[in-house]
Amino acid sequence: MLKELSAVILAGRDNRHLKSVKQTLPFGDEIVLTRTLKAYLDAGVAEVILVLSERQADLQNELGPLAGKVKVLTVADSEVGLGACLREGVRSVAGGSKGFMIGVADQPLLSAELITAMAEAFAKGGKKIALPVVQGGIGFPAIFDASMTKEFGRLKDAEESWDIVTAHASEVLDVHRYETAYVRSIDDMDDYFALLDLARLPRPDLTPPKDEPESSMAGAGSADRNPLG
Repeated sequence: MLKELSAVILAGRDNRHLKSVKQTLPFGDEIVLTRTLKAYLDAGVAEVILVLSERQADLQNELGPLAGKVKVLTVADSEVGLGACLREGVRSVAGGSKGFMIGVADQPLLSAELITAMAEAFAKGGKKIALPVVQGGIGFPAIFDASMTKEFGRLKDAEESWDIVTAHASEVLDVHRYETAYVRSIDDMDDYFALLDLARLPRPDLTPPKDEPESSMAGAGSADRNPLG
């Protein structure tokens, strides 16, 4: 099933609670971004599409050895809403895909096994939409049947995938899981350090050298508080 699914990964919104770009924060011997993307690649999805806004374009330089394995799509207008990123990302999905996943780029605890479990539930569920639900919270990846492509193509800039989900409530499969990796992402430094602790990885020293000013760049945030928008 995974070979018939595409993955559209959103870098997310700006977040003023972080002093650096969260996708580039170190996570073991990798960074948050590449660790998240590798989970989808290792799961064997047909393609991984990373959607960036114009102001996030530099994240493409952080892909390292994944650069040739991930399709990067930059939405030209840096002021567009989440709906535009979703719309353009889904439009770029390969024509032969039977469906697509929507994910975010700051889930370093997500694994190929957890992605596979969602794909299997979607394949067996007989619904057009499958959402991972953990302790009442909705997480990622959310999976949509290819027939939903046109719905995403009509999204307005200010709209979100949650608008599509609520419009098709009868077609939603809630996949109840106990693994919190589905709902854990990074909204602030406490989230980041908590993820490191859960992964049993050391907390890096992020204090900038004295001769360098502390970065004022806000991290590219995700839809953590409303995971589908």
